[in-house]
Amino acid sequence: MKVCTRCGVDRGINEFQKDKQKKDGLRPDCKPCRSATKKAERLAMTEDDREKERAYNRTPDRKAQNARSSNKWGSKNKDKLRAMMDKYRLSERGMKKRKEYKKSEQGKLSSIGYVERNRIKLRAQKKARRAVAIGLLTKTGCEVCGNENVHGHHPDYKEPLVVMWLCPKHHFEWHRLNGPGLNGESLSVDT
Repeated sequence: MKVCTRCGVDRGINEFQKDKQKKDGLRPDCKPCRSATKKAERLAMTEDDREKERAYNRTPDRKAQNARSSNKWGSKNKDKLRAMMDKYRLSERGMKKRKEYKKSEQGKLSSIGYVERNRIKLRAQKKARRAVAIGLLTKTGCEVCGNENVHGHHPDYKEPLVVMWLCPKHHFEWHRLNGPGLNGESLSVDT
């Protein structure tokens, strides 16, 4: 237990950020107080101050320092990083950014390359969509949680009508654990 120097509340040590320069290895103010202070500082910044900070963060030395600390943290917290990335990818903001990227010039070029590399996969997806449209396949809820918002997942693209119905969360999870579906390399590509 430690007493915060700002609010005076007795808190557990996990409520304080690390600081190697301090005798006990922790900052004197608790995380909530530190957060409130930083927020007030950001609100008090002028646009000129913000531009100076952005310029500083764009310098090669600062970029390298950020990359080193980010890589160090990421290698120690792979599961936490994966969860954060998945949460962002499924968030409204993440989906909006993804749509913006797809509309950009770089996104369009990337899309063309994706189509060239994944013709078999895309053909299987198209056949599955047609099968749903004419009633050969029926969409069900997610096989894991029952969510009605589902993706049709192909474990093997050689069999386009063998589909697992998974919500986006469990679809990402399936690929994280099992890798990509079999891409049917021996499948002949007909047009």
